[in-house]
Amino acid sequence: MSSESRVLRPFEVDKRLEEALWLAQFSYGDLRCAAGERVLVEDGTFGVRPPILEWCPEHHFAQFKRDLALGAVDTGIDKALLCLAVTARSPYLKMCELVYCHPLSDLEGLEHRVRLDQGSDGSRRRVFYAETHGAVVEAYVALRRPVKQRPFTPSRSGAWFGRASFRIECQSDAELFRPQPLDDEERARLGLADGAMRFLELEVDSLTVPLTEADVPTLWVDEQLLTDLDRHGRSAIAQHIQRQLALDVIAGVVFEFARSRDEDVTMLYEDLKDSLIGKVVRLLTGTRADDAQRDNMVKRCRNDPRWAIAHAEDAVGLRASALKSLEQ
Repeated sequence: MSSESRVLRPFEVDKRLEEALWLAQFSYGDLRCAAGERVLVEDGTFGVRPPILEWCPEHHFAQFKRDLALGAVDTGIDKALLCLAVTARSPYLKMCELVYCHPLSDLEGLEHRVRLDQGSDGSRRRVFYAETHGAVVEAYVALRRPVKQRPFTPSRSGAWFGRASFRIECQSDAELFRPQPLDDEERARLGLADGAMRFLELEVDSLTVPLTEADVPTLWVDEQLLTDLDRHGRSAIAQHIQRQLALDVIAGVVFEFARSRDEDVTMLYEDLKDSLIGKVVRLLTGTRADDAQRDNMVKRCRNDPRWAIAHAEDAVGLRASALKSLEQ
């Protein structure tokens, strides 16, 4: 007996409408995926990358528009009642936004590529602000408004005839460490002064072993500051402080890695890719780096940690966030 999962809908929809979006492509900056797939943001740039949807390959665009028109006719519905709609939702923010809508009555005015993050006032949409929790983008051929109910035909506004889904996932800076509130009891245990704001607690032996076998570092952050960062998480100054905290962890990991190095042992990225320092190296080199570039970054972290940490400032976007925080 087959255990395949399928979506069964009690509608009779022409195949051209049902499959219209199967060739759609989604880009998030330089990351790209097909319908039903995902992109992975590893460098902390979720909040600045442009989301762009292409309805189909460019050479197929004229046929795509013809298929939409003919599919509507053969489904028995006026194309003026249909639209191409795109939603973006953030499970973390518990919100969903309609980020694009174009009526099929104006197929001549349809653009091959559409940008999804800009609101009517030009500002970035909130759903693409979550920073470390990703989003789901879904494109539909759907009803623009309710129609008279008929057997085996969608009638409610928003009912869809064809769909494509894309997922944006984040491997965030926060996954490098576990933030915990630093209160008076923890300050006493760690032997810290009353005015200490943060402290990185990590085991040196955990830097190069697989993360499945090691605990991530604990970054103790003043409990009041942690509360305020959570309350004002979308403000420019809070964003800057969060990036600075991530940089503090990266610096601590890199310096410990450099301090504990064995001069007689050559370490390559392939040997370290599943470890904490391997994760840091991926963050510093970006998603498009090859193993040779990552091997060079491992060498830099071991032999020139100050350079590696200066490079990390660029990787986490520290300069831009500092300048933006001063605008307020």
